[in-house]
Parts: sequence; C-alpha cells; structure tokens
Amino acid sequence: MAPGASSIKAYLSETWGLGSSCTDGVLLLGTAVEPMKLLSSEAEGKAWLDTVVAAYTQ
Repeated sequence: MAPGASSIKAYLSETWGLGSSCTDGVLLLGTAVEPMKLLSSEAEGKAWLDTVVAAYTQ
C-alpha cells in the first residue's frame, strides 16, 4: 500500500461513510482526475478528495 493510503482511506470512511469498495473506487477515480498542481497541505489534499468523492457519487 502506498504511503498515506491508510490515512486517506480512514478520512474517506470517517468523513463520507464509505466502505472499502467505495473507497477503492474513489481512489481509482482519483488517478484519472489528478489535481492540476502539487497539493501543498493536508487541507488541500482533503479538499481535492472531496471533489473526487463528489464526482464518484454522480
């Protein structure tokens, strides 16, 4: 597993109530909608993840 993956999965689970399969789906979608620039903080990372979750749920 990539560094930080467990904390990302925990964030998605705790914030969005996603189970393991949905979390994996969000992470997979995230590889297709990469951020335009390097994320410089945890807050930026979480905000980007939130946009990926929004796209995943549409």
